[in-house]
Amino acid sequence: VAFASVIIYKRICYIFFLAVSEEHRSKGYGSKILKEIRNLYKDSVILLCYEYVDPSYSDYENRKRREKFYMNNGFKKNPLITNEFGVIFQTAYIGNKTVSFEEYQEIFKYGYGEFTIKHLKEIKQYKAKCNYCLTEFEYLDTDIDYRPWIRHGFVMCPKCGKQLKLK
Repeated sequence: VAFASVIIYKRICYIFFLAVSEEHRSKGYGSKILKEIRNLYKDSVILLCYEYVDPSYSDYENRKRREKFYMNNGFKKNPLITNEFGVIFQTAYIGNKTVSFEEYQEIFKYGYGEFTIKHLKEIKQYKAKCNYCLTEFEYLDTDIDYRPWIRHGFVMCPKCGKQLKLK
């Protein structure tokens, strides 16, 4: 029906994988697993990651739904965004502190070995506000790779399409 895989490192419980079979989704199994993990590791920070939510991805609605599920189960966005083996992930946590990139690397090294560290990169996130339509939006430093105007000091507002000079 469902299962989870966790790594316990110091006072951090990292949920590496949580899966519920398709025919059993939306029946509370995922929430029950998360509740059980919270009960088992109540003195630890509970950490997980999920694919970064951005409308430019073809599976945007699924990513948005997954993020909402975690937020509804008490998780808060951790400031850390990562690139893991070429996939962008948002981290989220429950507990009394956020988790740094250095701690995240230590968890991976502990759970999966030294070789994984070279495949982890921290992604910087920036916030911007359009001077024209007043829309607030975010962009990642990975956008520089596939949105070349950022490389030249500009970002485009996703709502009105105006070019804004980066500060």
